[in-house]
Amino acid sequence: MFNGQPDTIRIILYYDDVEVANPIGSKRVIHKLGIFYFSIDNLPKVYNRDMKSIHLLAVCHSLVLAKHGFESVLRPFKKEMEKLESDEGVRLDIKGYGFICVCAALTCVVGDTLAMHCMFNLLSPSANHFCRLCLCDRETLQMHFYEHDFEMRNIETHDEHSEDAAGMPRGNSETGVKGHCCLNELRYFHNVTNYNFDVMHDIFEGVGAFELKLVLRQLILFDRFLTVTEVNERIKSFAYPFIERKNKPTANLSRAGLQNESDHKLGQKAAQMACLLRMTPFLIGDKVPVGNVYYELILLLLRCLDIILAVPVHKSHVFYLKHLIYEHHAHFKEIFPDTNFINTITWFTIRHVS
Repeated sequence: MFNGQPDTIRIILYYDDVEVANPIGSKRVIHKLGIFYFSIDNLPKVYNRDMKSIHLLAVCHSLVLAKHGFESVLRPFKKEMEKLESDEGVRLDIKGYGFICVCAALTCVVGDTLAMHCMFNLLSPSANHFCRLCLCDRETLQMHFYEHDFEMRNIETHDEHSEDAAGMPRGNSETGVKGHCCLNELRYFHNVTNYNFDVMHDIFEGVGAFELKLVLRQLILFDRFLTVTEVNERIKSFAYPFIERKNKPTANLSRAGLQNESDHKLGQKAAQMACLLRMTPFLIGDKVPVGNVYYELILLLLRCLDIILAVPVHKSHVFYLKHLIYEHHAHFKEIFPDTNFINTITWFTIRHVS
């Protein structure tokens, strides 16, 4: 990235909210904190797997962020990154080594959908043009499943959209842009080339929970292959692998919960949902007839996850994943024609598989 600086540090910036009070209590919002972290991407994997490799950058009150915006926190970080990404870098005097030049660049930003829209100054994820990588609208999303079906955002047009939206009090609903993002002033970063998405939020707290709930509702309430009590008993008594025992799902399924179509959740934390998804074939597979079209949707999702979570991912896997995702989406619309995709399905379609 830098001439004469092959050991440039690649910085990954993370953001997430932390609820320090009772998450279901009456004061759950007023005590919420926004936490910024960073990690070094080009450290060996053995070190990056350790929690010690995730460093705290900033802590602020979520209500302050909501009032003043992310730029008030990101500006000091941006100024420091500008020094690190300059050709001169930052000179450090290391005992035993003398002076060395350290260069760094922000390579990606990761967080949940709402946080990323706020950080990149985009309209709400509930807007008609809600994707941060393309200009798709909600109607198009329900019908097209390949990247080439969508108009992708690019740096030049996005900057023009940002200038136009800055003069509009509520942003531009035609482009989904609310204004300028200060991180785009950095030398090597732009939000439209930020292809990294958060698997935890988008799959395990989004698509995975959404689809598993739809399938369980069909298999339990309509096809009656199992009962709620039977599924809960199997979740409780299943012999989970040792590495998954601390992520054991909660056996909290209920008929009322499955019937509630306005809620896409299954009452599991992200790690529990990841475990539950992977264990689903072992938990209920023997009760579902071979070739059941609803059960097939979960199997397609798991095949996609095998590649999405793989380390490393080879180029041949990417092309296979592209067609797997198309098959998954098309199958979803075939068996649930009256159900719309949720927002997080877009990252499951766009760009990260290119």
